[in-house]
Amino acid sequence: MNKKICNALVGVAVCLAASGATVASSLSYYMDESNTASLFPSNTNYLQVTIDDLGLANDKIYFTVTPLASLTSIAGSNFGIDKFAFNGPTLAQSNIGLDGWSLKNSKKVSIFGNFNNRLSGGGKDRGNPLTFSINAGNDTVASYAEALSNGSAFFAAHVAGFNIGCGTGGSDDTDDSDDEEDNRNRRRERSSSIHRSSSISFEGDDSDSECTTSAYFGGSTLLVPPTGEVPVPAAAWLFASGLIGIVGVSRRGRSK
Repeated sequence: MNKKICNALVGVAVCLAASGATVASSLSYYMDESNTASLFPSNTNYLQVTIDDLGLANDKIYFTVTPLASLTSIAGSNFGIDKFAFNGPTLAQSNIGLDGWSLKNSKKVSIFGNFNNRLSGGGKDRGNPLTFSINAGNDTVASYAEALSNGSAFFAAHVAGFNIGCGTGGSDDTDDSDDEEDNRNRRRERSSSIHRSSSISFEGDDSDSECTTSAYFGGSTLLVPPTGEVPVPAAAWLFASGLIGIVGVSRRGRSK
């Protein structure tokens, strides 16, 4: 076998072996808290957040926020995530790859405190799952996994479209704008009697109302084991072993 080819093959095998193999970085977390403890108790996994750089091949970091069976099993029509908040670097709208959603900075999200970045969709733009990208620059996946000093959760989300005690309806198709949310909060504070008698729960309601269509969730429980490194696939190791074997046979043939 040509000496240059042999050296190249050995080089490939050695590189694979030496790298052991990080080709991408990924972190995943559970969101296991809610603002409606009577219906959604803590320490239950409601959503999973995965942050992946896919090897930073295109200088982007990717978020995937997936509702789990504890929520999808009670989903009505138009179920999904219409708000999602996270920390890390303060971003601009142009940094986010998610059409139809707006970005606001330094926003409080229910009981989970303030977040550097909050994405909002609407009644017609819910994600199940919610996926979006961030222009990374010098950021890493770990850049977006942190809590601010005035909050403990890394992430928070508003999920709408439940069907808890709502008969055959159970969907909330309205556009949950910030103004509507603020108005609801003010009404709730001014009139506890209205709060108790409503047949449909307000966002963030922690009462035993007859029909619940939405709630907030938060958390930062790291999946175990973490997926901080993506190993080289087994096929790559087999390929490397085969290359080493070919080179060894070739060298033995030449020595004879």
